[in-house]
Amino acid sequence: MYRLTALLGILSPALLLLNTAGGLAPVGPWDAFNFAPSSKLVRPATIHSTNGSVQNAAGLVHDSAGVATLSGSGSYLVLDFSKEVGGIISFDIEKTAPGAALSLSFTESPEFINPLRSDDSCHPSATFQSDGVQALPNPLPVGTFTQTIGQQRGGFRFLTILWYAGAYTVQTNSIDSHQARQQPCPAPLGDMGISTHTEFVALNDLLPSKNALIVMFSTQDPATGSLQYSGPPINAQGSDTYIGWSLIGAHNYFLYTGDLDLVKQVWTNYTKALAFLEGQVDSTGLVNVPLSFSNDWGRDNGQGHNSAANAVVYQALITAADLASRVGDTELSTRYATNASSIKAAFNEILWDDAVGMFRDSDVSNLHPQDGNSLAILFNLTTTAAQNAAISKGLTTFWTDIGPLSPELNDTIIPFVGGFEVQAHFIAGEGERALDLLHRGEWGYMLYTNLSVQSTLLEGFTANGSLGYRGLRAAEGGFETGLGWFGVKWSVNGNVLTLDVDTPSGTRGSVVVPGEGSVGVDPAGSVTISGGAHRIVRNID
Repeated sequence: MYRLTALLGILSPALLLLNTAGGLAPVGPWDAFNFAPSSKLVRPATIHSTNGSVQNAAGLVHDSAGVATLSGSGSYLVLDFSKEVGGIISFDIEKTAPGAALSLSFTESPEFINPLRSDDSCHPSATFQSDGVQALPNPLPVGTFTQTIGQQRGGFRFLTILWYAGAYTVQTNSIDSHQARQQPCPAPLGDMGISTHTEFVALNDLLPSKNALIVMFSTQDPATGSLQYSGPPINAQGSDTYIGWSLIGAHNYFLYTGDLDLVKQVWTNYTKALAFLEGQVDSTGLVNVPLSFSNDWGRDNGQGHNSAANAVVYQALITAADLASRVGDTELSTRYATNASSIKAAFNEILWDDAVGMFRDSDVSNLHPQDGNSLAILFNLTTTAAQNAAISKGLTTFWTDIGPLSPELNDTIIPFVGGFEVQAHFIAGEGERALDLLHRGEWGYMLYTNLSVQSTLLEGFTANGSLGYRGLRAAEGGFETGLGWFGVKWSVNGNVLTLDVDTPSGTRGSVVVPGEGSVGVDPAGSVTISGGAHRIVRNID
């Protein structure tokens, strides 16, 4: 038997430091879309479902002081918070029986409610347990259980147990800087191309952006000047675009705060990071992104003379020129502006496709990307209003009823890039087109589909509206039983699928792989395999 009495402090104490004078929006019917809670203490709103022997589940919702009783192996209940939440869970356990055990699983979408599976947001692992189902201590102690900072999850709606939505998404991702475990993953700095503006306008709070910038500049490689593209504990490396977004983010932060002291504090790291990017400009006048630094928001083929990467580096140079003048280095400011002009000239000469009226993804590609073209307008890489109009029209060829399919990542609608497209349409003088994308398409779908949390926005979804990541080129997983380890790992290189299967000695099973034609198995044998390690290779479409 246990009782939930206090659930989820979801807002950072830093949010209490806001200067509210003159910062409140006028009261109106739009307040219905403000999902921010009146208190940092949030309780579940309803019981989504129960299974097995569960008594008085309703005693756990709203302000009830009731007690719910679970008994029998496999019994569970699903609490619905009605909107996206995040933070530290706490509840009381009043009575337990010998051998009793309790675990918690989390999900954002009702599509994935499962007592045995849970969101695994940051550290996908073979056992799926790095950020998955949380087992409470066994034997189960009587008293108050409270998650540690390290155990808190990213955003979720179910515990098993368009403006305002954007603001609420940012709000639920702002936590006390002492609670160092960022949610749902340590934020890649590219996200600041959207979130910093939202933080300022919706919350009048840029402390999270400041802290994020300080952390990211502290990750600098002293030898190369490169920055990581996400904070601890992930510490991911290898993204030119996200290094550029860190630099742009510093300028955005300065514009909104006038905090020149922070700029001076990070200036040595800042200029060294920009020099790292400038060092990749080749004889074409464009940045030639090495494969090892081609990671981006998830897109394919970010290497080479990639248009989106060059747009980001161009904007980094333009904003750096402004910051250099602010700190009194006019010579450096002039050099940055000159280098930016060179990239802009090469960008138009090499990547513009006049027949289509859009920029190509690179000089070796005939694909016309959503990100590169949207950023070209947003960052003023175009040279005429006619170019802007042509790109704005061309971007609509990617539209579906629920948002634009991003050509640079098959079968994926990505709101991060869609946000840049909305801004591009406005700049091109196509405001109605931008609003149409907001209302009728991408954001309207995210807010009202019952697959989402209907309070915050999605990172991405597929052409048919389902949730999931596309463009995955490799994965691995497995589980261990008393027989031993059952593991599977696969990767795709070109049209070749390589599948590694590792099973305990004495077991036997069948493997089904996609594609056509012969299947190669190492060690040699049929696709029906016995225990041991095997590699299966097949051509796929």
